[in-house]
Amino acid sequence: MLIFLIKLSTVFTIIIIIIPNVTSIKINRGSQPPESNRGFKVFWNVPTEQCKKYEIDFESLIRTYGIIGNERDSFRGEKVTILYDPGDFPIIKKFQNKTQRYYNGGFPQNGSLSKHLKKLKNDTRKYANVNLNGLGIIDFEVWRPVFRQNWNEQIIYKNKSIELAQHLKNNGSLNGKSVNASAKEEFEKHAKKFMLETLEDVKKLRPGGKWGYYGFPYCYNYRVNNTPECPEIAVRENNEILWLFNESSALYPSLYLKQSYNSSEHVKFMIGVLNEAYRISAMTNYIPVYPYVRFKYLDTDEYLTQEDAYNSFEIPRQYQMGGIILWGKSSDLNDEGKCLKFYNYVIDIVGPALNKSLTMGNKTNSTITTTDF
Repeated sequence: MLIFLIKLSTVFTIIIIIIPNVTSIKINRGSQPPESNRGFKVFWNVPTEQCKKYEIDFESLIRTYGIIGNERDSFRGEKVTILYDPGDFPIIKKFQNKTQRYYNGGFPQNGSLSKHLKKLKNDTRKYANVNLNGLGIIDFEVWRPVFRQNWNEQIIYKNKSIELAQHLKNNGSLNGKSVNASAKEEFEKHAKKFMLETLEDVKKLRPGGKWGYYGFPYCYNYRVNNTPECPEIAVRENNEILWLFNESSALYPSLYLKQSYNSSEHVKFMIGVLNEAYRISAMTNYIPVYPYVRFKYLDTDEYLTQEDAYNSFEIPRQYQMGGIILWGKSSDLNDEGKCLKFYNYVIDIVGPALNKSLTMGNKTNSTITTTDF
């Protein structure tokens, strides 16, 4: 695979990625965002502090590769902090015995915003470092603020919204609106309040952080024989939630890969996600973009191959939008064997791939071969 950078002017660049047997892919880049002038940064959001008890020192290791981590290898700290489901969002939790439990009303129309914000304040003060001067991520994935995008496990929120609208219709309270239109309108109105005021409050409590929601903007372009472009409906829906991006101080899309897809499909997927993130960034005064990269595949317990790891670093670097965040979950590092295996993986794969990408970034050569190690 080859990447060509063609500079058309001082304000517009096209990156063409050529993959064998695949049509060329273009990355369209307008005027450079301010963040690009401060270099490409790599942040560590992996719970390697769990490996300290085995005397495995990740803190020193990642520094050798220029990776930015928190002091004492803390998972949450002054450089990067992630808040998992902070506050008291209205959610419906399903249990293995098929029972359900409603928390704070269960769905946005039924929830107490004040109750949520009260707990959010406590959670933020407890888990977000008071000296945060880096990245602040809110990870809330139980439902999405766009009504249509609540599918699979999330479809219950659509169904409950429709049930509520049907009840209002039976009582003559819809004022001529259809049940589905009312369900969509009411869900999105209340979902917006919860997500927007959550962002506003964490920014006030920890003003040094660049705050945004994990996963946004979504692209939905991960499919076999995929083209990089997001579906048109996803682009339109991202435009409809511009209120979320305008309040964010950074974007945190996901570049997590599946082993069931091939490398060419991975590349197209990443380009589509980043093109959409860049488009949104350009609409919000170029807030920086820090995509999340996971060192394991989503659908297996295997580490990324050398090629996939390198492409996960190099493709975001081409955009010059901020950097990337390396992420791992606690169960990946919950015993000594896993810690040692990952330590060696960082030395053998992650470190060399990062070094190669950053070295390429300092060269003026317009052609990059991504598979030559």
